[in-house]
Amino acid sequence: MNIRRPLSRANILDKVNQYDIFNYYCTPFSELRKIFRSELRPDKNPTCSIMKSGDKLYYRDFTDSKKLDCFDYVQVKHGERSFIHAMERVNIDFGLDLMSKGLDVVGSKIAPVLSNFNIEDVEEFTTEIGVRIRKWDLRDKAFWADKYGLTSKELEFYNIHPLEGMFINNTYTQCQDIAYGYYFGKLPDGRAAWKLYQPYADKKRKWRGNCPESLLQGFKEMEKEGDVLLITKSLKDVVVLKKAGYPSFAPQAESVHISHEVMAELKESFKTILILYDNDVPGKNAAEAIAKDHNLPLFYFPSETKDASDFVEMYSYDELDLYLEQQVCRFTK
Repeated sequence: MNIRRPLSRANILDKVNQYDIFNYYCTPFSELRKIFRSELRPDKNPTCSIMKSGDKLYYRDFTDSKKLDCFDYVQVKHGERSFIHAMERVNIDFGLDLMSKGLDVVGSKIAPVLSNFNIEDVEEFTTEIGVRIRKWDLRDKAFWADKYGLTSKELEFYNIHPLEGMFINNTYTQCQDIAYGYYFGKLPDGRAAWKLYQPYADKKRKWRGNCPESLLQGFKEMEKEGDVLLITKSLKDVVVLKKAGYPSFAPQAESVHISHEVMAELKESFKTILILYDNDVPGKNAAEAIAKDHNLPLFYFPSETKDASDFVEMYSYDELDLYLEQQVCRFTK
């Protein structure tokens, strides 16, 4: 008796590989790591790519840190209501004959082309980064101290350094304006892990880095137990919250998943864990996703400010202390 297997991610990928799914649904995609224009939004210049990370392929949109696996891409492109609907579309389009849930998904009539792609044969793209560190000067004071009340000593505690220039895969670029390097130590393959921040550069050049998503910003420096822990969205906000007396850390981007293993350890060490992401649409979407995934409460700054550093720049640390205390009390009564 031939028993049909249930519809699931694992059962789909037993029959068709990630490359073929991307190749079928992502029209501009031609080869891994080749930059192309997005078909999900207006895109005048090529800003997207599909590349390997770990044992998965991901679509990356470098203008907004969007990261989608092959099923996420299907869901976004076709406006499917859920992840299950996206899997059902793949099931239908590729004729996989997995057990359907009777969802109202209309498939394509174009036959997919299959390959013998093996993700283990793909070398993961690696970026080597080096920096030339300069001395702190008045430009840095105007950016960090005057706006956010942060000293060079407080920044260096988190391994934040002012840069004269940077090497990206052995190509040197002189910094034309203020730039900073966030250093996270050595990666397992010996490369230095850096996140490069150019505050006044355009979106394409504002951030560069080679940090894996498992590397959490400020995690190494924070207290490992306490009453309240805040999960925020950037290392700059981690430093501001530290000055305000709150331990915190941030993923490499708001869209990055925090593992259940890490969260389980944190829940053992802290009485209350709160999510404090940006008060904008991407921030709220990401905060709601992580809140649901880990069953955590969340809150935001008032509408006239986006994050902790904006709040301090507009008001003061005294006002920040008061606001945070009020919000924390809501969840610790």
